[in-house]
Amino acid sequence: MLKTNFINLNIVKFNNTFPDASTIVTYAENNTPLSFFIDDIWDFSKYISSYTQTTIIDFSIEDKLSDQSKFYLKLCLYFYIYHGANNTSALSFKTIIGKYRMLRRLALLCGKFNSDFANIANNRFCLNAIIDSISFDSKANIGKHLSIFELINRTGYFYEIEGFGFTQESLDIVKVIESKAIDSIKQTPLIPTKILADFMQKTTDFFDEFQSIKNQLLELISNVRFYRRAACGRVSVPFKELKIPKELREYFKKYSLTNRSHIISHFLYIQSLGSAYISCFSGMRKNELSSLSYNCLEVIENNIDEKKVYILNGYTNKLTKIGVKSCSWVTSKQVLPALDTLQTIAKVHKLLIDIGYIKAECKDIPLEKYPLLPIFNQQNHDVGEHPLYDFPTLATATLSQNIYKIIQPIVFEKSDLEELTNFNLLVDWENEYELVVGNSWLFNYHQFRRSLAVYCSRSSIVKLSTLKKQLKHISFDMTLWYSNNFHNAKKINMEKDFISVYQTEQELFKFNSFCEKVVDNPSTLFGAKGTNYEFARNSKDIPVFFTDRKKLQKYVKENRLSYKKTPLGGCAKTGQCNKLSFAYATACVTCSEAIFDDDSVIALNKAKANYLMQLAKFEEDSISYKQFLIEIEAIDNVLAKRSALENRND
Repeated sequence: MLKTNFINLNIVKFNNTFPDASTIVTYAENNTPLSFFIDDIWDFSKYISSYTQTTIIDFSIEDKLSDQSKFYLKLCLYFYIYHGANNTSALSFKTIIGKYRMLRRLALLCGKFNSDFANIANNRFCLNAIIDSISFDSKANIGKHLSIFELINRTGYFYEIEGFGFTQESLDIVKVIESKAIDSIKQTPLIPTKILADFMQKTTDFFDEFQSIKNQLLELISNVRFYRRAACGRVSVPFKELKIPKELREYFKKYSLTNRSHIISHFLYIQSLGSAYISCFSGMRKNELSSLSYNCLEVIENNIDEKKVYILNGYTNKLTKIGVKSCSWVTSKQVLPALDTLQTIAKVHKLLIDIGYIKAECKDIPLEKYPLLPIFNQQNHDVGEHPLYDFPTLATATLSQNIYKIIQPIVFEKSDLEELTNFNLLVDWENEYELVVGNSWLFNYHQFRRSLAVYCSRSSIVKLSTLKKQLKHISFDMTLWYSNNFHNAKKINMEKDFISVYQTEQELFKFNSFCEKVVDNPSTLFGAKGTNYEFARNSKDIPVFFTDRKKLQKYVKENRLSYKKTPLGGCAKTGQCNKLSFAYATACVTCSEAIFDDDSVIALNKAKANYLMQLAKFEEDSISYKQFLIEIEAIDNVLAKRSALENRND
């Protein structure tokens, strides 16, 4: 029997009683049951005629969901298949699994707020988080989410489930957001932290390696015997007969450089890798990178504290009335080896032009007027123009293809997908961005720009030590520069767009953190400031920022409200903390700006257990012993106050 890729909706008769163990979801070719509602796996293989990566929906993977949430997830999907389709008698598996993925992400988001999927309407924290998550999406995607919300409500009405779904008020808010949303907006995906750290480490290792052979390479290429034809037209010796130092020969072998053209192509690959690395530590766009000159680096020293900031001077690719406009970007000293390598390759390029290997109208161009990234993949530079230089500069349409010629491909793994999902549960990362677990990650320049802005704004919570270390360099330098001291040090035309992106990401992160950990936190808040917020959000005269997100965002932007993560919980201080808490927790536990929640209880008890162990190491009359007792007492007091708050709320 020929398979069909549509599900026949007429098989199941109208029935608004709850499905049970005997309820059939899919059928085999002879109309015998294939999958039941109770099954963890719903098999749709008999409904698919073309190749697809999956033919099943596997509910067994939903280990993060409660049994109740899983049941209602199934119920919504079952309703959609057999009762919820609009004016149609058939549904494709692609449509069904698309609905499943959206329902699943919504159920997982509910789980983050300790809410069952069945209890969305009664959890204002969860409702607010869902609305916030889609607020910055496109009109089309908001519409898709709205259809899912309505599907959930229709399921509740159909099966007469009281309180299941979204309130009408919530739906009206989403409709207003949809009406004001941009028609199409698809943000560049973040590079997962592990992939970004791997890229940084591998790239750093390569440029360190290149530094060890660069002088030998320059000496080899400077020898006229290297070229197929010298300026006089004389044919050089075969490549294999060239006298190449052992270390350089090993380098050639490692990267499979067996002739002159391989070496020239290798330079192109290095340029691609180097430009990506610079973008990683500056946020520069691709066209802005191509505008950099040989002497683009400027080091500025603050006269007050002798701190250094590294500046890249180039030109913006934005259209202006006066043509190209000079611009500067803050970067990190981490890029110095990459810059030096690119300068070495520029020297090679200049040499190839001067001896006639690369044809160009202009020869003997001084290095100070040379681009940092001259093009290598065409021998005739008379073709093509550049507004700043006498010949074209690097154009890397195949960035990943080029850089993977040098570093080992970085594989997108399941853990990376989980990280992106946790970053935003309502984004279908696999389908919207065509991300496939097991495939190599495909880089582009704008990914580095957005990832830099996002991760630097929240570098304190990045878990991977390698990435955290690297980010600290650039975020520290950026912070130094954006302070008044460095702004006053020298007048430099900074790239305002990236500064704006960076600052916006900081504000957005602070806003989202405050929403998640204060406004929408289902936990009982405690600690000095946490207790204030707990009383405030449950009072009759609730502060306006608890109910008005625009006001809250405004207050965060104005630095009137703040939330920063600490080892024990959070801190509401809007300025810099001047308390020392490297050894003891008391500074945070007793601080007037402390905010603690359920997660803090675990951290506080761990700290207390550690202090109890430390007591055994000291005499009772020692200062250390007395200090640990103070710490333990402080923790006990704050936990006792939490218990009192919970009893009050009950």
